[in-house]
Amino acid sequence: MRYDAEVDALYLRLREGEVAATIEVEEMVYLDVDNEGRAVGIEFVSGADFLPFLQRQGGHSRCRIRWVYPPGRLPRNTHSG
Repeated sequence: MRYDAEVDALYLRLREGEVAATIEVEEMVYLDVDNEGRAVGIEFVSGADFLPFLQRQGGHSRCRIRWVYPPGRLPRNTHSG
């Protein structure tokens, strides 16, 4: 976990792996996925949004989502941060 107090950004590393794409989950929340669509990390552009996000997920959040893309068809990054 990394927190940048200067800009109030929070990044949670979920697993080892190279980020192939970044997907906007909701406003100011971005999920990094590897080339197989597995969650690698999640960024909260505003760290203060982390607890409300967790509450909207019922108090917990599991990254069971897996994005599947045809080979060579990963989306381009939607966020660079």
